[in-house]
Amino acid sequence: MGLIMLILVGTVPMACGLNRSMPVDQTVFSVAVAESEQSALNRNVSAVASLPASQPAAARAVLST
Repeated sequence: MGLIMLILVGTVPMACGLNRSMPVDQTVFSVAVAESEQSALNRNVSAVASLPASQPAAARAVLST
């Protein structure tokens, strides 16, 4: 599993970063998608961080009933 992650983390960004055959409009689109994904992930992280600590217990009670 670690080897697979090492390959994905090491080679995929390098392949994307060194791909000089990508047209300029595709590069602009890729940057826009990456920025929108980053903002969505930041919203999700802040939403999860603001949950109270008792939230899992309340969810367990609802699911149990």
